[in-house]
Amino acid sequence: MKKLIIILAVLSVFCVIFFTNMTVNANYEDDMDISTLIKEDILNKNSVYNYTFSSTENYYAVYHKWLSMGLKEGTSQVLVTPEMMTGGHLDEQGLRLAPGDNISFVVNIDDEGLYSLYLDYYALSDTRVNPTINLMINHVNQFSEMANIELSVDWIRENEKRYDRYGDELTPKAILDTKWYRGEGLRDPNNFFSEPLKFYFLKGENEVTLTLNEGYIIVGNIMIKNNDIDLPNYEEYLRSYPHKDKNSALITIEAEDYLTKSRQSIRTKYMRDPQVTPYAYKNRVLNVLDGYAYG
Repeated sequence: MKKLIIILAVLSVFCVIFFTNMTVNANYEDDMDISTLIKEDILNKNSVYNYTFSSTENYYAVYHKWLSMGLKEGTSQVLVTPEMMTGGHLDEQGLRLAPGDNISFVVNIDDEGLYSLYLDYYALSDTRVNPTINLMINHVNQFSEMANIELSVDWIRENEKRYDRYGDELTPKAILDTKWYRGEGLRDPNNFFSEPLKFYFLKGENEVTLTLNEGYIIVGNIMIKNNDIDLPNYEEYLRSYPHKDKNSALITIEAEDYLTKSRQSIRTKYMRDPQVTPYAYKNRVLNVLDGYAYG
């Protein structure tokens, strides 16, 4: 009898443990099902983000992946003024940014698709190199170049030529052209594309964050849109100047006599070749652009 009671007690304890464990597992599985459904719903709604966005992939790869998925340019146009942005230091000109400062804003897109960003910005005199920004859309770098997009600025060559004590010509200084750069599209730093970079925007609200990596700028308006580019062919261009006389005179532009350059690193140098002009046998004169200065 005692053995029977002991066996029944052990079986009772075992049953309690077994059914309790089943209940816990069932609850856990229910939670798993709910979270899985939520995750799948998010993945379905944002399949483009999850399929294509990788900060280690370059723009060329991501852009062609977008095209292979059938993504097209959107038709929305959104203007964002400095008053609509948060961050930076707002004054009557716009939002002043120093390295490390960031601004953010939310835009509502009616037509999901690919868009370009066009910025108004003023390059301040404290800038020593081309300003660069880190751009994130919905907290994501959609491709690797977004972490360091260079803003276009002009560097003016000083007019007066300088020489050292030996009579050799010195490389001219470059001075930043401090001015407003209006409607500047963000460009591909690898120069695979001549048109501005494309970014993917979801239908509805999208958060855009811009962080200044280098330089000192004032940010004005930002336009999110696509431009219809319809360039004329040569015959059409020629017909637009019907009364211009043809001129067969040779026009010579010396490489070292540029007015502005896009990067401070671009520089002139001397090539000791009598076929290159200007040329001097005894002294160094600047007569070519250094091909290694473009990297």
